[in-house]
Amino acid sequence: MPEVRDHSEAGKSDLSMPEKEQQTHLDIDKAASNKKKIPLPIVTNDDFTISADNGDLSVTVSAINLIKIIAQFHATSFVARFMLNDATFVIPLAVSSDNLDGDGALNILEPSADSGTWQVSLAAVNASGQGKWSSSEEFTIDPSLQSVNAPDFTLSMLNGNLTAKVAAIDVYNSVSNFQTSSFTAQFTSPTGLVSSETYEIQDQNSDVLLWVSTPSAGTWSVSLAGTNTLGEGDWSPPKQYEVSPPISLTPPPVLACGVTPLESYQKPGWSTSSASQLTTTWISPGVLQADWCPASVISSGDGYGPIIYTLTVDPGGETCTTWTSTTCIISNIPSGPTTTYLMATNEIGTNVNGISTIANSGAIFNCIQNVTDCYPGPINDVFQAYGNTFAGLGDCTFAAAADWEQLNLGINPDAATIGAEFSDAGGSLIYGLTPQALFNYWQTHGIAGVVIKGVSKYYTDQIDVQNGVRDYGELLATLTLSPGQNIAGQSTTGGGHMLVVDGFTPQGPIVVTWGATLQMTWQQWNLEVTGMWGINN
Repeated sequence: MPEVRDHSEAGKSDLSMPEKEQQTHLDIDKAASNKKKIPLPIVTNDDFTISADNGDLSVTVSAINLIKIIAQFHATSFVARFMLNDATFVIPLAVSSDNLDGDGALNILEPSADSGTWQVSLAAVNASGQGKWSSSEEFTIDPSLQSVNAPDFTLSMLNGNLTAKVAAIDVYNSVSNFQTSSFTAQFTSPTGLVSSETYEIQDQNSDVLLWVSTPSAGTWSVSLAGTNTLGEGDWSPPKQYEVSPPISLTPPPVLACGVTPLESYQKPGWSTSSASQLTTTWISPGVLQADWCPASVISSGDGYGPIIYTLTVDPGGETCTTWTSTTCIISNIPSGPTTTYLMATNEIGTNVNGISTIANSGAIFNCIQNVTDCYPGPINDVFQAYGNTFAGLGDCTFAAAADWEQLNLGINPDAATIGAEFSDAGGSLIYGLTPQALFNYWQTHGIAGVVIKGVSKYYTDQIDVQNGVRDYGELLATLTLSPGQNIAGQSTTGGGHMLVVDGFTPQGPIVVTWGATLQMTWQQWNLEVTGMWGINN
């Protein structure tokens, strides 16, 4: 019988391929099918942590999470995405024993990462490809912690002590840039003896003072260094300071004042320049005691107030005031010849004939905590000049109003708006406005969108300045300046001027003017002030 063959497709398949080869193809098809079924890996923010160490930004997948993701998704590698501003860095890393740390964790590094807020996400990769990125997670790297730069400082004799002062702005910058926690000063005496003083920073907005008590006479050398978690930073180049020999001290005199004459002065004074019997005595290095006879005045009742005595030393402008006695202590007197001036003031004013202002630096006096006559206000605020400079441009009234609005209301008026409204009120670059014209416009039209309700006039003596600042926070005041007259470290061209008073210290009022916060002395204030107002808003 002839052989019968099956020519169907099934028959062809069975007969054309050996059985073993058919099985192999079935296994390949099965493996391909299984491969397609492996899902893309999923990584969540709980699967990794972010840290920074030695300047590197690191994404870490712990051993437990690594095992979990590999078991669930057959992950073979991970990809970290680091984004800062407009820059993106994608870094892959295979899962291998060579890439695991001692704890079995996988760490993906962005080396030498810049400071700033990074957006970090992670994805895993398996045979099916890369899975979705995890949600972005923020991580902020502070400015790279570096060894503290040597701080700038000044040297002076303060209350009989050789004192190194780091100004508040330099303290703030050092803390911000280097996370400085303390400053250390090394004082080297004229004989080579070295002593150190350390100050732990509590308030980054305050001056830092380090000193050596009652230093011996001669040339001292002083260096400063800052410390952070990395340790002590670089030492500053040494600065020298010459400490004067001790002054021969004598006890204060007992003055024979007699009975205070009953003169009819509305402003307190003395019948002659010598009648005050002003006497100064060194009571310690850099410290003077002044004694004098009482001034005469027609009354100390309502409308006159008590007599306030102001003592000022030239040069330097160091000041002390009193209204309870006729003796006063003046500290921080510079070495060399000095002259001390006395004036008497009440609510009516000061006899200013023959008296000229004594220059000071304008630097804010460093207040001692818990002293009632020291309220410096926000000395680190930044102000616009609004075109008004000590050269005498005319818009000081509107500049003062704008400064008041910034201090009192927390707004920053636009300079162009202030200039336009000043012109609208009738002012010019040469001719300013009277206080009444300013207040009328402010109440009627508003300045930079702020309309005030009214003003309250104050006396201008020291007691009323202090009470006014406590009542209102900020006051407006007018001065009359003579050409070349010093105010808070500035030599002016003269004429009327308006400014803001927002604080006071034992040395005098703290004023905001010409785009800066400055320290006046009480002597300057008494000689120059002509009016003062609280603003009702």
